[in-house]
Amino acid sequence: VEIARIYEDHEHWAEASQSLQRSLSAQPSARANLRLGKILYDHPQLESGEATARSTLRAAAGIDGPHQAEANYYLSKVEERARHGFEAVNYATIAARLNSSDPLYRQQACLTRIVFKRTHDSSGQAYCTANASDTEAYPTALFYEGMFWLREAYLTSGGNQRNNWAQ
Repeated sequence: VEIARIYEDHEHWAEASQSLQRSLSAQPSARANLRLGKILYDHPQLESGEATARSTLRAAAGIDGPHQAEANYYLSKVEERARHGFEAVNYATIAARLNSSDPLYRQQACLTRIVFKRTHDSSGQAYCTANASDTEAYPTALFYEGMFWLREAYLTSGGNQRNNWAQ
């Protein structure tokens, strides 16, 4: 795992990926799965047969520990990229629930709801309400809150699918 970190520091992603895969073959760990999943998410051309961002991140998310929120956050990003809305929203919600103090996780939970038209659930409003005490993330959160309510109003009005702004 430490050798992979050195490769990562020098942006040798293929070597870092191979090193982490060897490490996981010898001894599976959540930390190595998470690091490999992040590399494969950022560099999808490195994915191979069994080593995909989705599979390694799922393995990391399945092991209890402090890394679970981050693994679920990246799983949401993977599913968002694949246009799997239900899974993207669910993973983002799990990440935000596991670590509600991280604004990135809350923003991902809100954004996936907006993009995939899941604003009617009770959690949507909770994750899409800006918190003024979070000074660094407040402007982005306020923007997402506005987008959330615009999406909600659009869906509630029956919205013309030919003019659907999220397509």
